[in-house]
Amino acid sequence: MGLKKETIVEKMAVKKYLGIKMDWKKIILFGVILVNIKRIFTDMGVDFEYAIAQSYRMATGDHMVAQMWEPHQTSAFLCAFFIKIYMALTG
Repeated sequence: MGLKKETIVEKMAVKKYLGIKMDWKKIILFGVILVNIKRIFTDMGVDFEYAIAQSYRMATGDHMVAQMWEPHQTSAFLCAFFIKIYMALTG
C-alpha cells in the first residue's frame, strides 16, 4: 500500500516539474480529429443515397423480396420509419 502512494506522488511531482497537464477532453478531441482525417482518405462506408432510396421505396409500399431484390434490404427498416414520419408531416 505504501508503494502505491509513493509512486502516485512521484508521478504527480514529475508532471508538476515538467509542466505537463493532462486534459482528457483535448486528448479525445485530438483523437477524433485524427480519425476523421483518416476517414477522408480511406472511408469505405455506406452509400447514403442508396440507403435512403431503399428506405423510401419501403416507406411507399414496396415489399421485400416481392418488389425489392437488393441484397441489403434489412438495413432499410429504421430509415423507412423516419421517412414515413417525414412523408406524413410534409405530404
